[in-house]
Amino acid sequence: MRNKPSILFINRVLYPEKGETGRVLRDLSAAFAEDGWDVTVLSLHTTKKDNPLSEKITIKTAKAFFGKNLFGYMWAWIRLLVLALFHPRTDIVVTMTDPPLLIVVGNIVSMFKGSRHVHWCQDLYPDLFPVLGYPKILKTLTHWISVRALKKCDKIVVIGRCMARKIVNKGVPAHGITVIPNWYNPVQKRDDSEQKKGKPKTAIKLPKDEKDVIFDETQKFRVLYAGTIGAAHTIHTFLKAIKNIQETPSDIEFVFIGDKRAHDLILKSKNEMGLHNIRLIPYQPEAALKTLMESGDVHIISLDSKAEGLMVPSKFYSSLAAGRPSIFIGPKNAEVSKVIRDFECGTVVPPNDDQVLAKAIQAYRKSEKRWFKHQEGAIEAARRFLPEQSWQVWIQRMHDLMRQP
Repeated sequence: MRNKPSILFINRVLYPEKGETGRVLRDLSAAFAEDGWDVTVLSLHTTKKDNPLSEKITIKTAKAFFGKNLFGYMWAWIRLLVLALFHPRTDIVVTMTDPPLLIVVGNIVSMFKGSRHVHWCQDLYPDLFPVLGYPKILKTLTHWISVRALKKCDKIVVIGRCMARKIVNKGVPAHGITVIPNWYNPVQKRDDSEQKKGKPKTAIKLPKDEKDVIFDETQKFRVLYAGTIGAAHTIHTFLKAIKNIQETPSDIEFVFIGDKRAHDLILKSKNEMGLHNIRLIPYQPEAALKTLMESGDVHIISLDSKAEGLMVPSKFYSSLAAGRPSIFIGPKNAEVSKVIRDFECGTVVPPNDDQVLAKAIQAYRKSEKRWFKHQEGAIEAARRFLPEQSWQVWIQRMHDLMRQP
């Protein structure tokens, strides 16, 4: 009887730790396990005790002593390398991009263990270092290492067409690159029997002190920004647009969902700019995600022009799953821009143009025809970006790789 194929995933985080790479890793590793693979995940922080995947897959972890800084990333890189080298050989090793240059760990493990190495490129390092505020010299020093590591991979999986172009421009053969988009959280999956238009009528049950944190009786037109606010996101354009909109009477409210660091930034800008139509909601349990995302009438997605092809905002797929139009503040050739044009599910606004952004938001508020048209586009796009579809493409590509000599 043939042994089960085996696969090893390596990433700094794994659900339930915060981080979108940990969430998609949870989904994909479970899909491989359901397909009959012997699956192992190496990560930091997460323990078997609080991870629902522990019965389906093998989870090996090490404690991380430092945060998300350069020294912390270096420590995480070393700890994951040691874990991988002491783990029994697997047929395939998949490295992600947290910490940066984790691809080199995969190269080393592949060399010593004889495993096939697949790099799952969520963020393109070291190109992203300057965008995130790290010294440019860091990109210069690690560029050669990165390109060499990419060329040694048996397969590179990228999450956007723009990212594939960037890697091909580095001299990496195109035939070794596969585009498999990320996906929305499966808890958001739509039920065709549900009402397709408009906000959901009821909120989930929350603790008493958080009652009505998602819904209120005013039924304002809600513009929602959910997720990370970092150096690669053009959040200041959004804030300036909010300032423009509040100068005229309207029932538009702006809601930010995120962590304390993001809220501190918004509060500072709110006070400095005199913004009064902003609400802040902390991260909610996963069970609240579907209701929360559907509470927004329009979703805001942002990406700095310098980050084009280096990352793809995952929150975009959540907006599609919610069946809501998206406004993307970012470059016109980015993956999100292309999907919006392909499905007519939103509006693309140039970075740093707060006037155009304000008009785009107001256009959705004033025109039901425009809103419903782009909502239908979002629902159609969500049908094309089903989580199960990406999982099956992943599994098929890995079976194909196993059959190669």
